[in-house]
Amino acid sequence: MIDDRMRSALIWLGAGGGSFVPGYSYFTSYPPPLFPGIGLITAALTGAMIYMVYAYTREQRMGRLSSLLRASRVLLTAALVLLVVYVVMLRYCTVLPPRADAPRCQIGFGKCDWSLTEAGLALKRSNHGSESVMNWMLAEAAFQPGGAEKLWKPWSILLSGITMIIVYLAAFACWTCGFAVLAKHYALKRERDVAD
Repeated sequence: MIDDRMRSALIWLGAGGGSFVPGYSYFTSYPPPLFPGIGLITAALTGAMIYMVYAYTREQRMGRLSSLLRASRVLLTAALVLLVVYVVMLRYCTVLPPRADAPRCQIGFGKCDWSLTEAGLALKRSNHGSESVMNWMLAEAAFQPGGAEKLWKPWSILLSGITMIIVYLAAFACWTCGFAVLAKHYALKRERDVAD
């Protein structure tokens, strides 16, 4: 028979691991175009982050359950806000090529004038201004390595890409830690209920 500490650890591990599946599927399906391998890195970091949360909260055995729940709420709310920001950036700072098997292309900040080169501004002023960014890329034959630099300033492409990577990593960290802290809260609560 499994003792109570082992049972509590298994419940906590199962609940913490439950955050892994939806997170893994989202975070590996939509990585930033400048660093597509980051999805595998975040998957590998999940176990380490869950262990860190477990080790950090191990000292909080009985008295601090409400602080764990509050921390979990803050982390999960931050994760949701960051995911919304990331999805908006994915929509406006990247473009899907017409070929289904091609990866997303990193661009600058959409149709913002300060992000566009002279060629991009000229294209925006012409009759292409109301068309989608994908049509701009097609018109300039920019779906090739370095093609986005024809329409967007290189620093704006880099800035949008780095911002996306930072938001992506922050959302991942908040998501994983939020669910791990929530799982730890319920494991400690169960442990307290068994002790009473």
